[in-house]
Amino acid sequence: MGYIQATMAPPASNGFSPDTTKVWALEVKWLGLDILEVSGGQPGDSEGMVHFQAHYRENKTQQAIDERSLFRRIDGRWFYVDAL
Repeated sequence: MGYIQATMAPPASNGFSPDTTKVWALEVKWLGLDILEVSGGQPGDSEGMVHFQAHYRENKTQQAIDERSLFRRIDGRWFYVDAL
């Protein structure tokens, strides 16, 4: 959870709870990750977007997170900024 928190910038980091996230992450079984689209994020870019689906099982039900994530380069490092 420390790595996730260290690689987040506002608004994503606002209100992030490592303890709550850890409890939830331990309750699910991760099944796979599909990268559907990537734009930006190249060496000369300051922003990038990744559209992904993360598949997991929770309470014997298979589910998926479908998100377009915005990343921003800050002082040479990439940070997760927000879901679009």
